[in-house]
Amino acid sequence: MRRADALSAAGAALAACLLGAAAGRAKAPAPVPVRADTGDLVVHLLDRPVGHERFVVTTSDSGTRLSASLDVIDRGAALHVDAGLDTRRDGTPTHFRARGNSYRFVNIDIDVTSDGARTRVRSLGDTVVLSAPRSVFARSYAPLSGRAAVIRYWEAHGRPARLDGLEGPVRVLLRGGDTLNVHGRRVVLRRYDVDGVVWGHEAVWLDSTGTVAGVMTRVHILPLEAVRAEFVESLARLEASAVRDRVADVAAMGHAVPPIAAGRFAIVGVRIVDPARDASIADGTVVVADGRIAAVGPAAAIRVPAGTRTFNGGGLSVLPGLWEMHAHAAQIEWGPAYLAAGVTTARDMG
Repeated sequence: MRRADALSAAGAALAACLLGAAAGRAKAPAPVPVRADTGDLVVHLLDRPVGHERFVVTTSDSGTRLSASLDVIDRGAALHVDAGLDTRRDGTPTHFRARGNSYRFVNIDIDVTSDGARTRVRSLGDTVVLSAPRSVFARSYAPLSGRAAVIRYWEAHGRPARLDGLEGPVRVLLRGGDTLNVHGRRVVLRRYDVDGVVWGHEAVWLDSTGTVAGVMTRVHILPLEAVRAEFVESLARLEASAVRDRVADVAAMGHAVPPIAAGRFAIVGVRIVDPARDASIADGTVVVADGRIAAVGPAAAIRVPAGTRTFNGGGLSVLPGLWEMHAHAAQIEWGPAYLAAGVTTARDMG
């Protein structure tokens, strides 16, 4: 289960991901194979096409340059972002820039350079110089095509368990593959989970050349899907794979954090808060049977069946499950996080 502070940090939807090189590696990473390419990502919002990100990748002896231009219509508002990313042959970013508006009221104007010893960050008129080398791959969600650079960097540096970002850890995981039939042609895509480049988890697909084939992310909470034009007809198939991955993640959380008690048990000697009556019971008992509350009230009035596992709640309080009345539950792991905080019902406004 993710820590509460990690959930809180997820609310910063426009946080930049500044990734540093993996420390303490004696062996230099291998060059990243990248080919010159042009592409068109068809961008969808809630599964409806809203625009495009067109990108160009050029290569040289020193490294790779990505240039991308995003144009979408978000609920009537025209959004445009120009972005670029320069990387060395081993995938280490040296220069990132992005300018435009990624949301109806969110502007981007950032320029980041890194020379291996320090990093200069200029954002919306402010300049910060960091003594440690950092590298930036994205600002907000643009460029979507730049996710391929993140994965190439991760693979070239030995697939570390985490990359250190300015806003927190970044993790990449190879989840599997998807085989598509595209106009009678068999295409195999590698599917990755990328967490921390932007807000929350993203599903990213690369083709056999290492070029991005699809990205499913969150744009200011709402689901955003981008796939290369030739894969638009396979969007539902790719979404299904990404959802299965996240459902499996939640199941794994349940195994990693088993319940303290299940079935039948009782909590005794606890203060019971009753908001409906604006009152409380100082010495209360709660009996649970098969996952449901079977009895609750003053200790003198509640009989605990013989053989019931009992917990002494002296000094603690019990209250009904909390309601989240205005939620935008955009990440699947919010369910376990809500339960850990005592929230049992959420009114999702998204």
